[in-house]
Amino acid sequence: RIMPQLAGLGTSLVAKDKRKYAIEFEALDKKESFYEIQLPSAFTVKYIPPNIKEESPWFDFSVEYTYAKNKILVRQKEELKRNTVLVEEYPLFREFLKKTAKRIKQRIVLEQIKDAQK
Repeated sequence: RIMPQLAGLGTSLVAKDKRKYAIEFEALDKKESFYEIQLPSAFTVKYIPPNIKEESPWFDFSVEYTYAKNKILVRQKEELKRNTVLVEEYPLFREFLKKTAKRIKQRIVLEQIKDAQK
């Protein structure tokens, strides 16, 4: 069984190949999301994605996955470090955002425990 993607990062901001104007954010921001998922006793984790930590001049992003005592813990952090992405910086910003979004698409895979193994 494959779980839904738990971490997320929007890429609509970098949908265009080029920009005529800088991207302006209203304020510097920090966000943190935390999920705790209790698995039924009949399941165990077969695959858990590696932790991700990405840093850029514009923002830092991390996702940590932990599995212990039949619980999956997922913590996502985002920190906006600058409130402007200049037009000339946009290609690098776009590449960073798209690369990071692609890395977090991995999903947790669960495996059902067979009755004989209980």
